[in-house]
Amino acid sequence: MYSASSDGVDVVLYDDNGVETATYELQERTDLVWHGYVDQIGPGQRYGLRVHGPYDPLHGLRHNPRKLLLDPYAWAISGRFKHGPELYGYSFDGDDLDPSQLDSASSMPRSVVVDRSFPWGDDRRPDTAWADTVIYELHVKGDPDAVFATADRVFERTFTTPRYHAGYIEPRATLVWFDGAGVLHVISSHKGPFKLRDIMAQVLEVDK
Repeated sequence: MYSASSDGVDVVLYDDNGVETATYELQERTDLVWHGYVDQIGPGQRYGLRVHGPYDPLHGLRHNPRKLLLDPYAWAISGRFKHGPELYGYSFDGDDLDPSQLDSASSMPRSVVVDRSFPWGDDRRPDTAWADTVIYELHVKGDPDAVFATADRVFERTFTTPRYHAGYIEPRATLVWFDGAGVLHVISSHKGPFKLRDIMAQVLEVDK
């Protein structure tokens, strides 16, 4: 966890019922990032963080280890916030310059360890070179399988387009449809729309 002004960070473990089971002090700090390794931790583990350091609001510092914090890098969160004075870092009924003495654990959700691996099964990497890779994104609505099953004709074609230089974030959207008169309409943000029109006509076996 990144923190430029803290003196220490604790990782607090909880069971599924919200009961604290262990606390580990992070021992390592590299380039202002606190880190560590806790053995025997797996997916589903609930946890939170407590940060130690100066409480000096006049200088923008509000460390309070009585406040359980969510991991800003957590991939999942379990539970809900319970609004109340326990969530405030300062004394709710006093001065903003005085740190709260109330523990917030009972009012906080928990960060959750998740398994980020994907069950690929028997799939294997295609090992296609990046120079030969095309990332294609298709947005569909409804049930594509049902639409294909009831379609009058289904076209399965492989085609290529000329190479165009484009930035990675440039949108490339194409919309193709037949109107009631049987006219093929093509709207594209592609840099070569006319070439794309000709290719789509070839793929769909219609006149340009």
